[in-house]
Amino acid sequence: MKARSFTNRPTASPLLLLAALTLAGNLDASFHSNGVRRVTFGQQPDLSDYAAAMTLSGGRLVAAGLVTVDPETSFGITRTTSSLTFRDGLERGSTGGWSGN
Repeated sequence: MKARSFTNRPTASPLLLLAALTLAGNLDASFHSNGVRRVTFGQQPDLSDYAAAMTLSGGRLVAAGLVTVDPETSFGITRTTSSLTFRDGLERGSTGGWSGN
């Protein structure tokens, strides 16, 4: 599996876009049913969050980047579960699912 992210600047967008690709370079439909997942940290609606690095750790996609919390920028990280779907509780504004999983 390959994984990528992109930043759509200068247009502000408060999300990370994760895409899983097969070795043939096609979107991997087993990743979030269509090969693409948008992750919204949701700190500020008109500011940018973006992935700066991605890796696979034990079969789990991990993305790290920057999250804008006006007026500063903070570190943000998200990690998928082993089935490559996102854990419940990672919705906008919730940190309940982040406890070392």
